[in-house]
This record gives sequence, C-alpha cells and structure tokens, in this order.
Amino acid sequence: MNVHIEPICGAKRRDGNSCQNPGLANGRCHQHGGTATGPRTTQGRANSRLGPLKHGLMTKETIRQMRLASQMLRESNDFLRALAKGN
Repeated sequence: MNVHIEPICGAKRRDGNSCQNPGLANGRCHQHGGTATGPRTTQGRANSRLGPLKHGLMTKETIRQMRLASQMLRESNDFLRALAKGN
C-alpha cells in the first residue's frame, strides 16, 4: 500500500500531467512554489535590495554625468564647426 502522509503538489507540469511530489505547508512542492518566502528581517531585506547591484555603472548619478558630458561634447562640436565656418 502506497499512502502519502503529505498532500501531493498537484501543480500542472509542462507535459500536461500533475506533479506527484509531496507538498509542503502551502500545498506545493519545492519546485512549484512551496519554498522561498522572501526575506523577513530588516537585514535580509537590505541584502536583497543589494542583490542586483553589480558594478554601479548605470546609477542615476552616473547617467546624469554621462548626459552632461554628452551635452558638453555636442556644444563644443557646434562651437568648433561655427569657428571653422568663420575662416
């Protein structure tokens, strides 16, 4: 006799059948959403926010500085073109 004590997950798989893994407290297995409740503590949430930060090359401040540099470059090119036309 094959009796499951835990509930079966039952999530729909890609092959169209239902998952037969044992479910956790919320009824789903670890592959279909039974784990990963997210950070609960203040420190955990702070660490989670830093996860996507890799290099800082695209921060708001960096983007602002790049736009300013591009604007200055355009203005200096316009100035040089106007100066060249004057001769």
